[in-house]
Amino acid sequence: MVVVYVKHYLNPEGIKYFDETWFPYVKSIEEQQPGYRGIETSKQADDPECVNITVKFEDQKTWDDWIAHPLHQEVINDLDQYRTRPWRWLKNEGEPAPEDIGEWNEVAL
Repeated sequence: MVVVYVKHYLNPEGIKYFDETWFPYVKSIEEQQPGYRGIETSKQADDPECVNITVKFEDQKTWDDWIAHPLHQEVINDLDQYRTRPWRWLKNEGEPAPEDIGEWNEVAL
């Protein structure tokens, strides 16, 4: 199983958009993708701008297919107007996300 951890850093308007519109929409799209195994979100207690997402796909191929899907980049770009910092991601083979943020990949604004 491929597990991807994502951290989006959003302003208050973006947090509201994420909770009410963006996440439910993304979840509905991902649930239709072959190999989809789940998506979860949580807030980071020590950083009110940070929204965590955990996405699970059956294997690397089904994950790659989702990444190549035209809607994937579209939904990522939908958050750009609300970003306060670059977003970060980490892909693991089912292991917990490391606490050391230095191991994460960063996507520039």
